[in-house]
Amino acid sequence: MYKISWITYIHDFSTADELRGQNLLSLAFVNKAKKELPNLQNERDNRYRKKYLAQRNKLIGMLEEMHLTSSDVQFDEKKQVSTDEYKSEKRKVKHIIRKVKSDAARKELVLRIELIKQAIYNEWHLEDIDDLIENTKNFTYEMIGDVEIVHYDGQNLVDILSRLRKDARKSATDHDEKNKLTAGLRLGNLYKK
Repeated sequence: MYKISWITYIHDFSTADELRGQNLLSLAFVNKAKKELPNLQNERDNRYRKKYLAQRNKLIGMLEEMHLTSSDVQFDEKKQVSTDEYKSEKRKVKHIIRKVKSDAARKELVLRIELIKQAIYNEWHLEDIDDLIENTKNFTYEMIGDVEIVHYDGQNLVDILSRLRKDARKSATDHDEKNKLTAGLRLGNLYKK
């Protein structure tokens, strides 16, 4: 209680000389501190409430953007949170946000790899496929970092991307040979006429 009284006492006076008065621990100042305490607690609770609501709204926005519902991530957005629970609930919401971001990054990674596979299957230009592979590597490093090994279908993602690049080069080489053969046959048919 002395610290609260001291803080209130400092707050009430404008100069340092007034701090050493005879009423430093008077009952009036202690009562004033007791009256000020609920206001300070209300301010703290309001800050926690605002932080919780900001995280909650961020999560709800992310869920809408990703076409998920709150039940998909075990979050009850209709739950009434008491004043004492704001801090712990904010932590829970932050954990859910991290999980949603991680899941979204994983889904995007899967979509990027499937796009690379389709590009190889549809015989895109080798430069375009290389760009897709490099973009996927850069995305992975941005989301996860260089340190951690990323697994995809039980294998290291870097190995998979290298294998896809080899497949793309082989497919491009086969495609070029096929085109040369077809062009040669067409030229041969032109000379026969």
